[in-house]
Amino acid sequence: MSSLTENLSKEDKKQHEYYECEEQNQLIEFFKFLWEYFEVAEKWKEVQNFCAHHPVGSVFLLVTLGMCSVPVIIFLVFVFSSLVFTFLGFLFVEGTLLAVSTFILGGALLLVGMLALCFSMFLVCSYYFVQIGSGVFKNLGKRLDLSAFNWRGESGKEE
Repeated sequence: MSSLTENLSKEDKKQHEYYECEEQNQLIEFFKFLWEYFEVAEKWKEVQNFCAHHPVGSVFLLVTLGMCSVPVIIFLVFVFSSLVFTFLGFLFVEGTLLAVSTFILGGALLLVGMLALCFSMFLVCSYYFVQIGSGVFKNLGKRLDLSAFNWRGESGKEE
């Protein structure tokens, strides 16, 4: 039984490796397609030939390209950092607002909940005290032979 699970795990590993290799092959094939479509090899040879025949011009072009790319790179860094800091600032402001509003809402709900609990407990206690008081008065009336209409203990007969 364990040899079957070992065989399955080996097969799974092979299949996983196959899919990984297949994905890498697709990526390599895509780059090969781009390399051939844009004829990069031929263009690179032309650039090398130009640099070999015109060393001063190629150094000039390299320095000019480098100097022109510095402001562009600085601008792109500024734009990217501005976006990042704006997003982080938004998160901090929103997080603060959400936290404050959560505390306010939590406090209001706590207050309302406590008032509702106190009012409910008052009603429940009042109901039980009225029931107990009613029972006490009924028992007292039976012992003293009092009715609700005859508080003085009179029998209700006129003499």
